[in-house]
Amino acid sequence: MSAHDVKTAAAAPEIFGVMAEFATPRDLLHAAEKVRAEGYVKLDAYSPFPVHGLDRVLGVPGSKVPWIVLAGAIAGGIGGLLLQWWTSAVDYPIKIAGKPFFSIPAFVPVTFELTILLSAFAAVFGMLFEVSLPVTGEGVGGLHPQTLPSFILAQGDYIPIALVSYFVIRKAGASYSEVFFLFLL
Repeated sequence: MSAHDVKTAAAAPEIFGVMAEFATPRDLLHAAEKVRAEGYVKLDAYSPFPVHGLDRVLGVPGSKVPWIVLAGAIAGGIGGLLLQWWTSAVDYPIKIAGKPFFSIPAFVPVTFELTILLSAFAAVFGMLFEVSLPVTGEGVGGLHPQTLPSFILAQGDYIPIALVSYFVIRKAGASYSEVFFLFLL
């Protein structure tokens, strides 16, 4: 292999995936089913509205955000209760009018507020974690559906719907033309 062949091989762009655009959500769903049936697992779809059944077809797992919010709420409730118990019963106990040092009814408002506060923070940061924000770089191979002319020119009643297949993880032996053919079906 000569030095010229090495330069040519290095300069050739590597194909990372295929983007296709569909006129209707049904076409998008049908194409996603065909591509998944062929063994491609790293798929993504873009639509300005929810397409019923698309997450199941793409193999998107359930969200972890509700569990993160629950953990934040439990941490906030326990933290608020422990903070008030520590300050009023352990660190600086003051006997006032015969009230107990640890009085649950008096601690409810602060405990409730900290539960809501930490669950709200957990929801925001859990959502950012779940959707992998902030995104840095240009994605896999620089592929973005927003670079399609129809995404750029989307106006009025035209709504672009795209399916992207990043076949870095792909069925063994599949070719670029085979994947592109699947999108056209």
